[in-house]
Amino acid sequence: MTSKRRNYVLLLAGVLAMCALVGALGHSHEPSYQDHTLTEWLDEYYSDSREDLANDAPHTKAYVALRAIGTNALPTLLHWVAHAPARRHQRLTLLVSHLPRAVADNRLVQRLLEPGRRPYFWHQGFLVLGPEANGAVPELTQLMYAPNAQYNGFWAALALAYIGPAGLAPLQSAALDPHARCRLAAIQALGAMGANAKPALPALTQLLNDPAPDVRMAVTNALVEIAPDVFTQPSAR
Repeated sequence: MTSKRRNYVLLLAGVLAMCALVGALGHSHEPSYQDHTLTEWLDEYYSDSREDLANDAPHTKAYVALRAIGTNALPTLLHWVAHAPARRHQRLTLLVSHLPRAVADNRLVQRLLEPGRRPYFWHQGFLVLGPEANGAVPELTQLMYAPNAQYNGFWAALALAYIGPAGLAPLQSAALDPHARCRLAAIQALGAMGANAKPALPALTQLLNDPAPDVRMAVTNALVEIAPDVFTQPSAR
């Protein structure tokens, strides 16, 4: 056995051992459909939506699969909202990147990696579920306000926006709370709701006079997204 090949074998053995560790310690047992995991379907769905930028929910094979998984996806989606990717998985991904392409792309290696990784834009899981995920609103609201929330609650706020009308009230409450760390995240998420956030227009309009410049800017951007026929982005000076 050549020295180079021996190094690959040792590296592969190390990767498989770390995969097993991540699988044992990570959040596993995510739901699947037709022998593909939630992660795999979300990856495919993201690819589909990038090919159809005018359509947030293209009814592709991945969409049908995610709808079939349904609310069984919520425990995994909520776990992703609440927890940042583990550093051990980041190190493992780096190790895999040094393997030959044929080995790194092997289905077994990728499956072993899954308990520690998440799709590139996993929040689309909430977009596909929509009102079916209403039961997750209370937990998402708590996660949005949590002191250790990722990016001051942005991921939880975006999930609430993707669910739809049921997420409007907690987002509006957070947007109006000058003491909430998630305030800017909530305002941005209201903008992401587009026309679905029109009931919040009176409250948001009042915030155009907020003493905080970052709040005024976030509100201006959100209003343009919610009611572009009424509000326009001010020209740069």
